[in-house]
Amino acid sequence: MNNKSVFWKSPELNGLELQKTTYRTHAFTPHFHDKYAIDVFIRCAQKKFYLGETHTVFEVTICVINPGEIHYGYPIDEHGWTYRMVYISLCQKSNNLQYFFSDMLYYLTSQKRPQDIT
Repeated sequence: MNNKSVFWKSPELNGLELQKTTYRTHAFTPHFHDKYAIDVFIRCAQKKFYLGETHTVFEVTICVINPGEIHYGYPIDEHGWTYRMVYISLCQKSNNLQYFFSDMLYYLTSQKRPQDIT
């Protein structure tokens, strides 16, 4: 498998934007998001330029990227990397934040396929 990314909005999590991605060769150009981007690296590693420095991000690492912060990334080797991403806006609300974040963390750390997660 080369590069594959699945993006969807979860109605169960108040429209939260979710992404599951595996990249072998993809390299991001400098860009930013208008929401917080929280990613959990599941497999392999990536070089990530963020906050003026280049970092090596390994599996089981959680990265939080602030809205408007320019960043980019690329694979460190031919194995690429797999990660899960959640995009959260400042105005997104939940009646019960503990429930909201526990569901989000379950998604980020789950090995289930996107279609299995409700």
